[in-house]
Amino acid sequence: MNEKSTKSLAVSGLVPKADIEEILKFKDETVNKMSPDEMRKNTIALRDNIDGSYFLLAGMVYQIAQNGLHSKWGFPTFREYVEQELGFTLRKAQYLMSIWHWYVIQIQSFEVMKRIGKHGWAKTAALVGAVTEQNVDFWDERAGKVTAVQLAEEVKAKLANVAAQTVIRMTFQLYEQQADTVKKALQAACAAGNTQVLSNALSLVALDYLSAHTSGEDMKRDLAGYLRRIESLCNVALMAVDNANDEIIYTNPKLEGGDDKQTESGTATG
Repeated sequence: MNEKSTKSLAVSGLVPKADIEEILKFKDETVNKMSPDEMRKNTIALRDNIDGSYFLLAGMVYQIAQNGLHSKWGFPTFREYVEQELGFTLRKAQYLMSIWHWYVIQIQSFEVMKRIGKHGWAKTAALVGAVTEQNVDFWDERAGKVTAVQLAEEVKAKLANVAAQTVIRMTFQLYEQQADTVKKALQAACAAGNTQVLSNALSLVALDYLSAHTSGEDMKRDLAGYLRRIESLCNVALMAVDNANDEIIYTNPKLEGGDDKQTESGTATG
């Protein structure tokens, strides 16, 4: 990070280096507590060094969008803010937001951020929704061998190969205010999950709610169904162990009969 950016960050209470180890700390202790003026100043500083600090920049852009800070700064829309002040396309801003949501809020894995983050922001964004702790070996290797565009195509193909499921049509009648709330939630989920498929976005909203409000006992009653939903959305194969009884209580069929080799999705079995 250049000296100007370092000084700007230090003044606002951020550590002077954009080390990935600090990102999880930033999520709770710094980014969420920064004043709007500090947020604006530091976002501009980080913009000038995106290759070295894109995780932090992603966090700033995410917070600005979530809290509508652009309107306080005189920009009628988020698009106008990123295009006029940051010099980004809206699409690039959405990629950055998806990086923060996936790596920092969803999976919260230092190991994944460290290994994937070294490949640059474009490849890190391409792997949103696909890379996890279980398959990071596979995607780390692929990211080192192909371009960001090729990597995005591979991820798209992998997600498209998820086993076909029965489609259930659901119809709701909402009051106008309720509909506005739902639309905003779906828009946020689309941006965070880097998807334009509303059904996927709705699943992300539902899982986020369940993870925060569902009791442990409720989850246990439908543990297999809960884990299958996670597998489908994240394109992973899971195995669950009851620590109290030291026994396997759920296994994805792909992991049964494994021979200690890596599966297609990159999950180690054995």
